[in-house]
Amino acid sequence: MTQPISSLSQFPPLMQPDFPNSATESGAVGGGSFQDLLVGAISETNQLELSANNAIDRSLIGEDISQVEVMSAVKKADLSMRMLLQMRNKVMEAYQELQQLRM
Repeated sequence: MTQPISSLSQFPPLMQPDFPNSATESGAVGGGSFQDLLVGAISETNQLELSANNAIDRSLIGEDISQVEVMSAVKKADLSMRMLLQMRNKVMEAYQELQQLRM
């Protein structure tokens, strides 16, 4: 019924989270700069908008695309645009707060 303690050594060691070892690595953890994040978000939103327009056009000319696919593409583009607008609003809010700081 009981097992000897020596059989417990068969378990793998506990996994340790990966923490950055130096200050240079901590900047790379996020995967890029804030500018890259914004440019990527704008590019993705543009791509989703083009995809939604393409789906609408394909539906209107009678290609084999369901209304669910068209609505899904339009909703994805809409959500992405709303997210981008919220990001812009937060950036503008932060910029205005920085302008009000007195030096």
